[in-house]
Amino acid sequence: MNTVTLPLEIFLHIFLYLSIEDILALRQTCKDFQAMTQSRSVWSLLYQTYVLEQDIPTPQISNERPIESMAAHDLEGMTIRSLRLRNKWTSAFPLAARKTTIMSQPTTDGNHLPRVIGLHLLPGHGARWLISVHALHIGGQVVVFTVRNWDLLANPPIQTSCLTSHAFSGLAINAQAEQPFVLAVQRPHLEIYSMDAEGILELEKTFPDHRRRLLAFAGSTVVFTANNNGSLGIMNVDDPATEASLFNPANPQPDECHSVFVHADFLMALRGKTFEIYDLFIFRNADPELGEPQRTLEAVACHKWQWRLDSGCLVPQVSHSAARHNSLPPIYILARFGSWFPWPVNILHHIQLAPNPAYNNSLVVSQTNLPYIMPPAIIQTIASPIRLFSITHMVLGQYGSAVWIDTHTEDYYAPDCGQRLAGYCLKHFPDDSDIGASEIQQTTVASTMFDLNEQDTWVRLAIDEAEGRLVTGHSNGKITIYDYA
Repeated sequence: MNTVTLPLEIFLHIFLYLSIEDILALRQTCKDFQAMTQSRSVWSLLYQTYVLEQDIPTPQISNERPIESMAAHDLEGMTIRSLRLRNKWTSAFPLAARKTTIMSQPTTDGNHLPRVIGLHLLPGHGARWLISVHALHIGGQVVVFTVRNWDLLANPPIQTSCLTSHAFSGLAINAQAEQPFVLAVQRPHLEIYSMDAEGILELEKTFPDHRRRLLAFAGSTVVFTANNNGSLGIMNVDDPATEASLFNPANPQPDECHSVFVHADFLMALRGKTFEIYDLFIFRNADPELGEPQRTLEAVACHKWQWRLDSGCLVPQVSHSAARHNSLPPIYILARFGSWFPWPVNILHHIQLAPNPAYNNSLVVSQTNLPYIMPPAIIQTIASPIRLFSITHMVLGQYGSAVWIDTHTEDYYAPDCGQRLAGYCLKHFPDDSDIGASEIQQTTVASTMFDLNEQDTWVRLAIDEAEGRLVTGHSNGKITIYDYA
């Protein structure tokens, strides 16, 4: 019997047991297999199985074109690019396809260089636009802050916008890429900017208040801390009269807030001592005619950390399964705890929040109707050595990639310097949510070494997993861009 005469449905099942390389090799055997492995049904299945269901990002994809309308060769290219980038991104020593450097301009006297204090790749633009923040120190004092927008599609990258100020207390990128506003800057007043097709930042709104330090920007919602006492506040830039303060009775003396996630129905705050959830129903449905522009929202849930958090980030993950079932995605937390000593521990903690299957989004968020299962569960710990007083920074992507700067410990570097740019692909929360954190916790080490630095000049990071782009900022103002796609 001629095997090729079997129905296509049989081969679709067989192909799921083969790698992409095997299928491409099978194409070379005869004309029948060549035609079969070029059909849309085959690559639609492979893309669905090997990419979407595995929550693997696809580089160079246009969100304006639905997958259902793509031809077979488009799906084939997307599948191959996705898996090729993922394999390189998670390999032990990935080699960047391109490495670009943006040099910093010294002062007119040539004696001072600005320091990178912020890096952000704008979401939803294919990692094309990079927002950098530099601070120029002279005589131990910051004399000028500079916010720049870089077009990384140009070779070499070009600056498209520049904002300078002698006062600066935060910048936040809009987490919702489809919104017209792209970033908020506090310098000293709160300013909201949009961006045109050429990368020019255009001022849209100004709020004359210098008491804030920006933390997050999502849609039209800005989250900030008050400079006088560190308490959290929230404001709708389309209706600033609805400003509200966030208060946690279990933590009446607010400490540092490391990261914030804003949802339409709730807000999560990752603090040094606590993890807090707030209901936003009153804030979202505020009535200006009530004459109460200032409201206080109390935390509906709070978890106290066993140790103080030295640093951390909180990011909801892309989940094809959650999107298919119209449910909330899992949330990852990457954290480094402090210690009794004046330096943090040499361990990173991967903490997860699993969606609560009993959550009813038609009701307000409360202690009996939480969107996520509390408390957060520590899934694994990752070894990450840090020298005394050394610089460290971490970022967490939407597809599970954790990348951080820590200390390189090999003997061929001097004992008082040397950095490594390391990473690890965090694993998903187990399906069985009844498993305790102590039962599923495991210890591991960094699986990826992106680069090494003989000097301690790396200070900031930014990543875009979907496009395979990683950016480092240096203490001398230099910016290095690694492209792996």
